[in-house]
Amino acid sequence: MKRKGLVSLLLASVVAGSILVASTTTAERVVAQTPMEAATEYFQAFIAKDVEGMMFYSKDTNYLDEKSREEGYVKDFKTNPTTGYEIVESKQINTDEVQLYVVQKYAGQDYEQSG
Repeated sequence: MKRKGLVSLLLASVVAGSILVASTTTAERVVAQTPMEAATEYFQAFIAKDVEGMMFYSKDTNYLDEKSREEGYVKDFKTNPTTGYEIVESKQINTDEVQLYVVQKYAGQDYEQSG
């Protein structure tokens, strides 16, 4: 069974908002130069179950604080084990926001979710 739906991810609020554009490194992570780089790094961290990487490359306003955000990401690893993703479309909203349409693939399930 396949379930598809489009839910836009606003880079500024979900995937990688408030990206610091700089050519420095922090704890072996390179600050993304573009929104697409930030999104790619975020999803690679998600697949690798790397909470610190996900938090580094994103700003998620769905959580009250960093502790609840970290706990939420760990819970997502257990309930939504992502094995792959594809960024199928991107649209520049303004200088600070990019809207992405992403298809995520989940382990052990017969459906894909577009987000």
